[in-house]
Amino acid sequence: MFPLYLIGAFFNNFLPTSIGGDVYKVHRLTTYKVKISQAVSSVLISRLMGLGSLITLATFTFCWPVNYAVSGPDIKFILAMLWVIMLTIFFLPQFLARFKFLSEIHEALDSCQKDRRVFLLSIALSLAAQIMGIFFCIILARSLDLKL
Repeated sequence: MFPLYLIGAFFNNFLPTSIGGDVYKVHRLTTYKVKISQAVSSVLISRLMGLGSLITLATFTFCWPVNYAVSGPDIKFILAMLWVIMLTIFFLPQFLARFKFLSEIHEALDSCQKDRRVFLLSIALSLAAQIMGIFFCIILARSLDLKL
């Protein structure tokens, strides 16, 4: 799965959109006899984990050191809306269960929520990947002598 992740990251970075790697991952998974609904669900869950970790990091960034945080009602409203969106996505499987044609995607998302150990490990890995991405940007900016 790791080589598949790296190839998908390559496509995301070098194709005009950031979904090229997702399309490749779904295509590649279906060549391994994985149902297309399960392949789409795995990519969707990966994206949702990334979104959740970015929202969590944004919350800590704006609340951690008071003197560095950007304050104001606009930021608080945006963070509140992001958390509402994330909670809505968390309850997405219950919403998808109402539609018969999305039942396989619902089952895949629901099975992810049932295995708490895998779910928590996925969240931890997603947070680690997002934090590394931030540090890569900082290192790149410092190497180019950019003032942040």
